[in-house]
Amino acid sequence: FSPNGEFLASASSPSDDEEVRVWDVARREFKYAVSVPSAKPLAFSSDGNYLLANDQLIDTKTRQVVRKFDTDCDFGTYFLRDDSFVIGAGYGALHLFDLSTEVELGAFAMPTEASIQSLAASENERWLACGGSDGEVYWFDVESLMDRIPRTVSTGPPPDGGQRHLAWSPDGRFIAAYANTNDDDGHITLWNTESWKMEHRIPLSVVIDLAFSADSGLLAACGHDPSKGDDEDGFVRFYDVKTGESTWTHRQPPIMAAIAFDPGNRLFAIYQYSETVKLRDVSTREVTGEFSFDAQQLVFSPDGRLLVARSHEGKVVAWDVKQGKVLWEVDAYNGYSIAMDVSPSGERIVTFGNDKDGEEYHQGVKLWDANSGAMTNVFQDVDSGVLGFSSDSTLLFEGSRYRVKARNLVTNKDRDVFTLVGSVADFAFSPDRQYLAYLAYD
Repeated sequence: FSPNGEFLASASSPSDDEEVRVWDVARREFKYAVSVPSAKPLAFSSDGNYLLANDQLIDTKTRQVVRKFDTDCDFGTYFLRDDSFVIGAGYGALHLFDLSTEVELGAFAMPTEASIQSLAASENERWLACGGSDGEVYWFDVESLMDRIPRTVSTGPPPDGGQRHLAWSPDGRFIAAYANTNDDDGHITLWNTESWKMEHRIPLSVVIDLAFSADSGLLAACGHDPSKGDDEDGFVRFYDVKTGESTWTHRQPPIMAAIAFDPGNRLFAIYQYSETVKLRDVSTREVTGEFSFDAQQLVFSPDGRLLVARSHEGKVVAWDVKQGKVLWEVDAYNGYSIAMDVSPSGERIVTFGNDKDGEEYHQGVKLWDANSGAMTNVFQDVDSGVLGFSSDSTLLFEGSRYRVKARNLVTNKDRDVFTLVGSVADFAFSPDRQYLAYLAYD
């Protein structure tokens, strides 16, 4: 029914004529029909000017579909906050949309693996109730859902292929995002996390890794410049975070593919495709140490004692920075590795990768003692990739295409933390690990 009770809307089943029909209640007359595939469920706006039919918005005056949202909401839809927002129930999550922009603001997963079967809203819009496939009813506080809406900024038009990278400054004040196209037309955007305004936009060809210095004064980018010739000239470039100006550039073939700063802001490590990891002094840029390793990712331990490197082929090595030697090296996977993190306590290292068994690959999360390199635990056949440790090192955050889960490292139980909007290209934790930023492919 419309809010004033004058009209009744009905949705035919997909197997029939796929129409929304509107009736005059007082006259008991059919008024009009709008062709809408999979029109169920239905909801009127509070002023009766709009009618939601699943993922499509109908203007009741023009009797035309004026908007279409990207996500099917087969199990219930409602208008919220003076019709400024639309909430819809999909298979496994609630989806919140801004009505004016049609942009999905957030997705909120069910607290269990149950799928949503139905949705109802209280009259005062304070509560949402979801009927689950497990026979339970789940309550959501609308105010808390609105508070959990992710802050969204645009890094530019969606890239067609290419690289995408993200970094969060140690002081928490800046996020750097990089995206390019297959034509190598890329740029770094630097965002202020207090105002959420873009501070700088830096054109750069192909960036493979980003890192902030420990004092958050410098942003480092490494990669290669295809325009310099067939040898694909590698580079590392420092930018002043305040001005966005380049303060130092080092060019040397081949490609430079990974970079990291130590927590004491004394050293930074850089990897080139020549299978050499070099440590340099932040102030003088002089080489202070090096070791041979085919690194895809570099991470310093929180105390700066160790530099941990991961290769795509599944090896992990820990370099003792003070002694200038390899502390340990392990073959973490016989297939390939995908991600790695060092716990905030500095005691553990987590890796995510694939072990090959005949023709099959099995994804696994493995934990390692940071001092000895001994494997302390393994979680086999997981369906999510590693994002990182919680601030107290007791939880492990894992991300799949649309969800982030928290795994308890003592009980090995996991739970959904939130649902992601869009597919993730890269991510970065805030320094206190209370927030997660992710770069979506859109």
